[in-house]
Amino acid sequence: MEADFVFDGVEVYLAHVEAGAAPRHERERAAVGAMMRGLFGEDAVIAHDAHGAPRLEGRPESISVSHSRNTAVIAVDRLGRAIGIDIEEPRVQLRRVAPRVLSEREIALYGGSDESLAMAWTLKEAAYKCAGTPGLDFRRDISLPDRPLPGSRISAAGKTLEILFCGPVGTEFMALVCR
Repeated sequence: MEADFVFDGVEVYLAHVEAGAAPRHERERAAVGAMMRGLFGEDAVIAHDAHGAPRLEGRPESISVSHSRNTAVIAVDRLGRAIGIDIEEPRVQLRRVAPRVLSEREIALYGGSDESLAMAWTLKEAAYKCAGTPGLDFRRDISLPDRPLPGSRISAAGKTLEILFCGPVGTEFMALVCR
């Protein structure tokens, strides 16, 4: 498989989540599974660490996985750095959860539209995955920059993370961060 994107050596692979009669989570899992087999072979073993984050059994690469209703995405760092990826559709429901996950400063910066809220949400999710610290409070423990540009920093539980990408991918928003 050829990467859809490469950001600072981190490969990003996208796959469409097929519509069908199966429950959504099963269709999303099938899309991720097909990509994993295509990337790492039929014998690749996907395990999970003590906190539920995916990892490749017996391999040096680090991975991060996300999916939305329409798209599955896998990020692979062949050097084994901590990474986090998230993809999200802009949607009205994010307005309801924004006060629980964004600080007042972040709401002022990112709360102007469903698109900017999706951007903030993907950044928070990607940072949470990358930080590898269970139980972080998104509002209190993860602090977004004023502008989510590549190279900008996110603070997550005292760890400094770097934004590799944050922006639209088709009609969705994707964020990728590394430590």
